[in-house]
Amino acid sequence: NETVLFESSTVDFNNITLSDSVVNYDYIEIFGETAEGYLVYTKLFNPDGKKFILSVSPVYLGSYAGNFHFIFKEYSISGNTLTGNSGHSGDIEVTTNGKHNQTNDTTTVGITKVMGYKNI
Repeated sequence: NETVLFESSTVDFNNITLSDSVVNYDYIEIFGETAEGYLVYTKLFNPDGKKFILSVSPVYLGSYAGNFHFIFKEYSISGNTLTGNSGHSGDIEVTTNGKHNQTNDTTTVGITKVMGYKNI
C-alpha cells in the first residue's frame, strides 16, 4: 500500500507538513532536488523521530573542471512534520588548487515528494 504524503511541482526548501503521520507507515521514500537541479533520494524505515541528510557530491567539468562539491541539508521527521535544520545545510567546495569554500545555505536541498508505504 502506497500513499502520497507530500508532492510539489516546485522544490520546497521549508518545513513540510505531510498529509498523514509517518507513525502509520513502515517506511517512507523522500525525493528532492538541489538548487542546482541535482536529484536526491532516501528511504527511511520506521521513520518517526529520525534525522536524515539529503546530499549530493558532484564533480564539475568545464570551467570548474575537477572541483568537488558536497551539497547537503539535514532534516528531522516527527509525526506529520519534516523540519529542515538550517544549522546543518550548505555547500562545501574543494577546488583543484586545494582551496576550501563553505556556504551555509538553507536553500541547498529541498523536497519535492514523500511517499509512505505500509506492509500488508
